[in-house]
Amino acid sequence: PFTPAPWYKDTWEEGWPAQAPRPPSWNMTKEQRADHHPTIANQDILSEETAQCIDETFQNRWRTLMSVDDVIADTHQLCVDLGIEERTYFIYSSDHGYQLGELNLSMDKRNVYEFDIKIHLAVRGPGIPAGTTFSQPATNVDIAPTIFELAGVQAPQVDGRSLVPFIKKTADEATTAGWRNATYHEYYYVGIDNKCGQDHPIESPDNNFIAVRYQSNSKFGNILYAEFTTGEKGPGFIAFDTINFYELYDMDKDPWQMTNIYNSTTQEMKDALHNDVHQWLQCKGGD
Repeated sequence: PFTPAPWYKDTWEEGWPAQAPRPPSWNMTKEQRADHHPTIANQDILSEETAQCIDETFQNRWRTLMSVDDVIADTHQLCVDLGIEERTYFIYSSDHGYQLGELNLSMDKRNVYEFDIKIHLAVRGPGIPAGTTFSQPATNVDIAPTIFELAGVQAPQVDGRSLVPFIKKTADEATTAGWRNATYHEYYYVGIDNKCGQDHPIESPDNNFIAVRYQSNSKFGNILYAEFTTGEKGPGFIAFDTINFYELYDMDKDPWQMTNIYNSTTQEMKDALHNDVHQWLQCKGGD
């Protein structure tokens, strides 16, 4: 939801952007999207009405976050007042990204592309050097073991790995070399109607996917590979044994995922990617 608090509903300060970002993938032609799976290929050209709706959504999301900022400030001040700030960790993240016109998707999430799967993680607390970052890929399953380690508690058997060595800049060569160089993504069609006056729904039943986002130091290089299948019944009924569409993107040359290069890659590469993503599909626990 992005309904601003009443006292912020008209707030828009001078210097804030007047419209949502317009990256290269914003409002692509149907010809430009023809090599994407049907959920993307069938989207409309963004009309003036839809563009205005996107911009209003963008602004209201910012306004809504002003209330989140207030809560963060109040929580931090409470920790100061209680005298526990210096032994408290503050962790901010999200469960998904968002789309606002990229690949002609007017709003929402639920897609395999970078703007939906990439999220922020900000951490502050004892032993964390101010202003530092790390580039190793992390996912939400890493947050639980990270919290356990920060709390000095032995973690139970969970998916994911603690990010503390990277957050506190204590990772040795073995930890860094042994870290993952790819992340797995799996999604099942929910059925979201059209938004912002578009004729086509935000997603169609072809939008069930398994995918791996490989990093530059992986055996495949810096790419995204995805397989799509059609169905409406969700997990337990969709086995990804019949693949209806494939997508492959060179993230160095095509960071906005506008050109699907699957059909132009070698059969050897296709087979290797297919086998790898299905190994990820079968992974459980510590596999």
